[in-house]
Amino acid sequence: MPVTFLFTPDEELSSPVSRSIIEREARGQCYVLVTEPAHDGGKIVTERKGIGVFVIRTRGRPAHAGGDPDKGRSAVVAMAEIVLAINGLNDPTRGITTNVGLIAGGTARNTVAEECMIEVDLRFCDHTTASEMEAKIKALKSSRPDIETIVTGKITRPPFVCGRGVDLMFDRAAIIAGEIGFKLERAPRVGGGSDGNFTVAMGIPTLDGLGVDGDGAHTNHEYMLFSSIEPRTRLLQGLMEQLE
Repeated sequence: MPVTFLFTPDEELSSPVSRSIIEREARGQCYVLVTEPAHDGGKIVTERKGIGVFVIRTRGRPAHAGGDPDKGRSAVVAMAEIVLAINGLNDPTRGITTNVGLIAGGTARNTVAEECMIEVDLRFCDHTTASEMEAKIKALKSSRPDIETIVTGKITRPPFVCGRGVDLMFDRAAIIAGEIGFKLERAPRVGGGSDGNFTVAMGIPTLDGLGVDGDGAHTNHEYMLFSSIEPRTRLLQGLMEQLE
C-alpha cells in the first residue's frame, strides 16, 4: 500500500496546529503507525489516556502587606485553595490524574498579591469521564470573598481506546517481532497522550509506541537504548510490508 509520512513539531503542546493536518491526512487511510517511544522495556502501546489542559487565574486586591494587610485580598492564598481542590480530584481507581504544573503570581514580597495563575494537566480514560472532569475544573473557584476566578481550557486529546482493529494490528506486529527474534508485549494503558489519540478517535486502527526503547521521559536523564534501534526499525519495516 502507499505510505504517507507525517512529521509534526507540536505534539508536546497537544498538537494545536498539527491536529487538523493529522486528521486531514488520516482520512481514507487503512492504518496509522506511531513512532512514539516504546514503553517498559519495548512494549507496544494500544491504549492511552485522554488529556485536558486548563489555565486558572485568580484576581484579588493589592495592599501593603505590612501597613494595610486587611485591605488586601490575596490571589495567591485564594489559588492555594484551588490547587488543593484540584489535587483532591485525583482518583487512581478511575485512572484520573490532575496536576498543577506551573504557578505564578504576585508583584512584590511586601504586597498582598493581586493576581495568580496556574496551568493544570488532566488525564482520563473515557469520554464520559472527560465531560465530568472538564465540568468540575471549570466550576472551580475560591470560597474567599472579593476574589475573581477565571478558568479557560478544554479537552485537547480524546482517549486512545483499544478496539478490534488495534488488536489485529498488535497480533500482526507480535508475529513480525517473533520472526525478528524478540517477544512483543502490550503496555498497560499509558498516561501520556500522542497523535495516535486523534486517529483512533476517527475509527482508524492505530498502533503506537513503535519507536525506540529507553526511559526517563521529560527528565534531564532521558535516554534511548542503542540496542533497540535495529529491531524497532525492522518491526516498523515489517508492518509497512505486511499490513494489507
